[in-house]
Amino acid sequence: MRKKTLTLLLLAAALLLTLAGCAPANSFTAERLTVWIWDESEQETWQTVADDWTQRTGVAVEITVKDPDQYWEDVASGALPDLFWMDSAHLEASAAAGQLLPLEARLEEGSLRTEDYYEALWSLWTSGGRTWAVPKDSRVTALWYSRALFDSKGLDYPDESWTWQDVCQAALALTDRAGGLYGFVMNQTDTANGWYNVVCSAGGALLRTGADGTVTAAWTEEQTRAAMGLVGALVADAMPSQPTMAQQGAMELFAAGRAAMVLLDSDQALALLSESGSSQWDCTVLPYWDRDGSGDCGEGERTAVLDGTGWAISAASADPDAAYDLLEAFAGQAGQEAQVSAGVSLPAVSGLQETWEETVWAGSLSPYRTALESGALAEKPRQSAGETWEDYAMSTTLYTAWNNPDAMEEMLADQQAYTERDLAAAASAASGPQSGQTGTDGAQDTRTDADAADHTDAADGADTEEGTETEGGAEGAQEDNA
Repeated sequence: MRKKTLTLLLLAAALLLTLAGCAPANSFTAERLTVWIWDESEQETWQTVADDWTQRTGVAVEITVKDPDQYWEDVASGALPDLFWMDSAHLEASAAAGQLLPLEARLEEGSLRTEDYYEALWSLWTSGGRTWAVPKDSRVTALWYSRALFDSKGLDYPDESWTWQDVCQAALALTDRAGGLYGFVMNQTDTANGWYNVVCSAGGALLRTGADGTVTAAWTEEQTRAAMGLVGALVADAMPSQPTMAQQGAMELFAAGRAAMVLLDSDQALALLSESGSSQWDCTVLPYWDRDGSGDCGEGERTAVLDGTGWAISAASADPDAAYDLLEAFAGQAGQEAQVSAGVSLPAVSGLQETWEETVWAGSLSPYRTALESGALAEKPRQSAGETWEDYAMSTTLYTAWNNPDAMEEMLADQQAYTERDLAAAASAASGPQSGQTGTDGAQDTRTDADAADHTDAADGADTEEGTETEGGAEGAQEDNA
């Protein structure tokens, strides 16, 4: 009898152990995690990864696709999900507002290997010495061109030997304003995926950070002025009017066969190819700026601006341990492979780029891999919390220069002065009122009162000028704004 009882007890214990092995084993307290993204085309990919994670942990995951136009207002409201997509432009403000969970300690202890990612990506998600997000993907830019339009003029296709001056010369030759055809297309709002690549290749910058950490404006540096001078020449002689580009979009004008060349980041390339995948297009690495006059591309002379999307965790998450475990599933190898298989985003880890290229297009997308792996990379300066210099550039100075390219030098000087005041006001606000100095409100007022009318004028101008150009009417639009 004792032997039978002992046997039953052992069987029961074995059954309990088996059941325990089948049930998810973790210390998570959450029954459900919430996630925000802004791209509906990626929802299925991430829900599949989340469902696999749920099977392992027993914690449900609800992914919500937010309206991209409303996304950052929803983030600013403070009612955040456990995990959400972050972009580098909004990192400073979200971190300063205390919305983000710092991740550096968890990265040290967790399963993600930071060395698997492109090293330069981590600087996008670091602020104040802390890491606030983990790379989801990467974004760099390549030069796209229309084979058909180049063939119509008997011109050689762009390749790695081209300088930015070669691009400008070809764009002028390809432009036929009377026929509504343009050599190049790029609006003032195309920064990381546009003109800032020219500035960086020329050795210029928008901001400089000194050895002591002091940030200064660089809009009127010689290299910046030279790069923006070339951009101004393209705007004046080889592009549609600013209202046309604002209304129709650079990529859309290129896709419609109205522009011979355009700069597209990797996400924009996906959007372009998803529409038609035309064999009449091709892409190549960015041109270089021959700073030393050697006739060859030297170090740093071909610079691509690096950007991307990150995974962030809300500081208010009720279960940050579970949230970080899910983040590891999203940002780790499984998540990276999932987005590559779906052909949605250029991966953030090395070793998957060729697979992404083969998945996305039968043509060659190797220029994006070349930029990541062998080119110089630069990060677009971020507008910190309390600063407005970038907003001012988009709405006022560069907006004016794109409508009247002859004013480019004047607008760069205006932007330099505004940025200097803006940085000083933000620094004063961060340090608080000092003895013998104007307080935070006073510093802010000094900057904004002088420029409020300019902001209003630019906004009114954008409303009234939008869509005014007829076919081939770019010159008239520029004259109207001179």
